[in-house]
Amino acid sequence: METKQKKPGKLDIDENYDLRLVKTWNPALRWLLTLPAGLIAMLIIQLAYGFIVRRILSNFDEASTVSIIVNCFFLFAKYAMLVVAMTATTPVARAKKKLASIICAIIAAIILCGSTLLVVHFADSINQTIMISTAVASLLGILFGVWHVSTSTSKPLEQE
Repeated sequence: METKQKKPGKLDIDENYDLRLVKTWNPALRWLLTLPAGLIAMLIIQLAYGFIVRRILSNFDEASTVSIIVNCFFLFAKYAMLVVAMTATTPVARAKKKLASIICAIIAAIILCGSTLLVVHFADSINQTIMISTAVASLLGILFGVWHVSTSTSKPLEQE
């Protein structure tokens, strides 16, 4: 019995680690869309979090262990997707995607530092446990994004 091959979608990443949606677009436009693509990926995860998880977590204290773990998981996913989406949008050869992911990780770290500083500046009070755990989870997400790109692009391409 044969399994059906899944038809690749526009939001899939191809064998060269390019986002299929933008693969044929002008390289200059792809460079311009690198950060917005990553931010849109983060927004999609944030919307899923807001619609689904927020309602579940409303029964828990914000500083509870369950809430902290769930928030850390989503921040990990958001920052990993930021790096992956930005890298997949960049118009560089497969062999240079790892370097592109490192540059995207630096941008993600700058975004993380900036958002953390904004929270610290404007918050009335700071829960150190939440702040540290979510920052660590975000950094781990950034590193995971680089690792994912690196392992995906280091594998040899399949011959058809």
